[in-house]
Amino acid sequence: MYETNVRAAAPVAAETDSWRQHKQIFDIYNLYRIVLGLILLISFYFRDISTTLGVVDDTLFVRTSIFYFIMNLLSLLPRIVKLSRVREKEFFVAVLIVDIVTLVVISYTCGGVSSGMAHLLIVPVATSSIIFDTRMSTFFAAVGSIGVIYSEAYLSLTYLLGENYSVQVGLLGFTST
Repeated sequence: MYETNVRAAAPVAAETDSWRQHKQIFDIYNLYRIVLGLILLISFYFRDISTTLGVVDDTLFVRTSIFYFIMNLLSLLPRIVKLSRVREKEFFVAVLIVDIVTLVVISYTCGGVSSGMAHLLIVPVATSSIIFDTRMSTFFAAVGSIGVIYSEAYLSLTYLLGENYSVQVGLLGFTST
């Protein structure tokens, strides 16, 4: 009888330890997001003439970067307030979706895939694949890929570029999954 109680407690302890590791990974990701938001803002205000930061729409770039930085700071508040495990997972999902959408908009304002800003989407997709199971990580990769494809198509229709970067968008989507 004693052995069955020990066996039943082992998976619970392993799951708790695994969730603690996921929370630590998310804390490191939050630190990355805050630093990234700061770097985006500082880089814009001290940019060179030849840079692509905000080349399509500089006011949208600044507003999105400020929104991104403020959301990153606000995402630290639930770490102070103790949430249940289900609420933490929902919070992680919401943060990752906001990150993906925000980074797609930032990529759009910088000129799309040609600027290299779309490659920032690899980090939230990789974080989601570490924290969540295969199904959810595939969902985040699909959201990022669809967002980049849409923004690049919209950019090519509205902002007349000399080149089409559809192959690069496809390769970025392929590497994200």
